[in-house]
Amino acid sequence: GALEAKDLDEAVALREAIKAFEDGDASGLLSTAKTTDENKKKTKKQIPRKALNFKGHKYAIQNAPMFPNVAADYAESLGGHLLRIESAEEWDFVRKWLNGKRGLYVDGSDQIEEGSWVYSEGTKVDFRNVKVVFDGQPAQNFCAFFEDHICDLGWQRLPFIIEWDD
Repeated sequence: GALEAKDLDEAVALREAIKAFEDGDASGLLSTAKTTDENKKKTKKQIPRKALNFKGHKYAIQNAPMFPNVAADYAESLGGHLLRIESAEEWDFVRKWLNGKRGLYVDGSDQIEEGSWVYSEGTKVDFRNVKVVFDGQPAQNFCAFFEDHICDLGWQRLPFIIEWDD
């Protein structure tokens, strides 16, 4: 799709994310995202002009559906990460911005230990800031924004939200 739209930067970044996924864990269940500060410094931020600003962060929706680990790698290849809701104020901003959109991956999973939700860089997800609806799905689920709450949608291809920190 990126090639058809003649968006070479997006096509190259997508190709790199797919290669990282293919070179990683053969089962495809573990993200191949590099999280060290050194690797993050090497990645040039590629923030779209249409990205929204809020309190030192920029946000954009990537409408091309991807599996959550591929989405995380793709976001990182652009110098960002999947959206991390870190305050009630940010939660309110995102809900108003999305205005009913649903089924978008955000950062956080319990794929390492069922019921223990962590962001991709390893810190614990603080669900006090968001409305959460978990419906007892099996382990290895990923957080997704769904209407006005965060839920676990399992392992499927969905659009996602990329966040860049200033």
